[in-house]
Amino acid sequence: MITLFYSLCFAAFCLSFGLLRVKDRVYRLLKLFGESYGKVSDSSLSDEEKELAVRALAVTSLKQLGAVAAAVALVGIATAAPGYLGSLLGLIDASALIAFSLDPVVILVTLVVGFLIVWIARRTGRTESAAARAGTGARYGPLDRMLHNLAFSSPAIQRTLCDLEGTLYGKRWSDLEVKEPIFITALPRAGTSLLLRVLSKHPGLAAHSYREMPFIRSPLLWSRLSSGFQVKTNPIERDHGDGLQLDADSPEAFEEILWLQEFPGHYGEKQIELWQHGEPGFADTLADHMRRLLALRGATADKPLRYVSKNNANVARLPALCAAFPDARILVPIRAPGSHALSMLRQHQGFMKMHAMDSFARQYMGDIGHFEFGALHKPMAFPGMEAIAESYEPGGINYWVGYWLCCYRFLQGQPQATFIQFEGFTQNPQLDELFAELNLPADEAAVTAGLNLIRPQEAKPVEGIDATLLKDAEALYRSICRGALRGALREGE
Repeated sequence: MITLFYSLCFAAFCLSFGLLRVKDRVYRLLKLFGESYGKVSDSSLSDEEKELAVRALAVTSLKQLGAVAAAVALVGIATAAPGYLGSLLGLIDASALIAFSLDPVVILVTLVVGFLIVWIARRTGRTESAAARAGTGARYGPLDRMLHNLAFSSPAIQRTLCDLEGTLYGKRWSDLEVKEPIFITALPRAGTSLLLRVLSKHPGLAAHSYREMPFIRSPLLWSRLSSGFQVKTNPIERDHGDGLQLDADSPEAFEEILWLQEFPGHYGEKQIELWQHGEPGFADTLADHMRRLLALRGATADKPLRYVSKNNANVARLPALCAAFPDARILVPIRAPGSHALSMLRQHQGFMKMHAMDSFARQYMGDIGHFEFGALHKPMAFPGMEAIAESYEPGGINYWVGYWLCCYRFLQGQPQATFIQFEGFTQNPQLDELFAELNLPADEAAVTAGLNLIRPQEAKPVEGIDATLLKDAEALYRSICRGALRGALREGE
C-alpha cells in the first residue's frame, strides 16, 4: 500500500508540474534576468535610461518570481495530497510514507524513472512533431530551450562571455593569423550548404558546427564547459527536406549572429540594408572571432588553418568583407533561376507552416539571424528589390525570380566573387581542381569524402513565371555562367 500511494504522489507531482507550466515560468524568469543584465551592460544607454529600464524589469521579475513560487508551492501541495488523504482515511501511516520516500533506494529508483519519462517524452516529441526538423531549434528539448533563451536574452551576455574567454584563453589565438578566409554566400537554396560540407572535409579548413550553439561568440569557453555532457548524435535530415544529413558536428551557418548583434540597425522591419566599405571596427571583431574558432579546431602558429563559412546574408556585404579581408576567397554558387526560385518558394511555404506551429522554431531562427524564409522573411535591399516587393508577394514564384534577378545583378559587379555553376558542379565535381582554385593543398581523403556528399542536379522548366522576368533572369544567368566554375573548370576553357 505504501508503494501505491508513493506512486500516486509521484504521478501527482509530474501532472501538476506539467499543468502549472513550471518550466515555462522559470524560462520567462531567466529571460527577464538576462534582459536586466543586458540593460545594465548596454553602453548606449544613459544612467537614467538604465535605471528606468531596470526598475520596470525588476517589477516584472518580482511578479514572475511570485508566479514561480506559487506554482512550486501548488506542485508541493498536489504531491503531498494523495499521502495526506491516505492518512486521513487510515489506509497508510504518514510517517511510514515519509520514511519510505527518504529511503536511498527509493530515491534512486525515482530518479531513474523520472529520467526515463523525460527521455521518452523528448524522443516522442522529436519523432511525432511535424515541425521537429534539424537546424531550426524545433528539436530542442526543455533544457536546450532554457539555455538558448538565456544565451540570447541579451547581446551583453554573449559579449561578457566573449570577454571572459579572452581573459582565460586569449593566449591560444593571439599569435594566429587569418589568411585567405573562404566565404561561401548566395541566396539560400543555391548550393551553399553543400559547398560548405564539401570544403569542411578538407583538413586545412575550420568551420562552425552545431556544437558551438548557443554561445557562438565564446567557442573555447563553451567547449570546455559543455565537454562533460557532449554526446555523439545520429544524423537526421535537415529541415529543408533535401536529403542532407546533419549531426552535432556538422558545419553550419552561425556567423550571422555577430553581424546581427553588432549592426542591429541594418535589420529593418521589412528589409535588410546593404553594408558598404569600411564598417568601423568590425573587421577586427570578425578576425578575432575567426582566430577563436581556428584555435578551437587546433590551429597553431606552426600548423595554421583557414577559416571557412557559409552565410547567405553575406551577399549584402561583399564590399565590406573584401575591404576588411583583401585576400578573402568569395564562392558564389549560381543555379538556374527558375529551379532556384521554385526551391526558395517551397522553402518559404514550408517555413510559414513551421513558424505557425512552433513559436520557438521561429524565435530560434530570428535569434541566429536567419530571415530567409517564413514569417521572419526580410529580403536584402538590393537595387530594384523595393519594386519587386511592391509588385509581387513572397507566396508567389515571381517574387523569388525577381529577388534572384536583383541579387545576382548586384553580385555580378563584385570583382572578388568566384561563381560556381551549381548544376555543372554537381554533375562534374572536380574537387581536386576546386581545392587548387582555393589554394588548398591536394588531399585525396577530402576529395573522396566530398564526392560522397554530391548528387547530380539538373535544371527543370518551371511554369507560371512572368515572361519578362524570366527572360531577364536567364540572360543574366547565361552571362554569369560564361565565367563561372563548372565542376572546377570555367566554361569555355
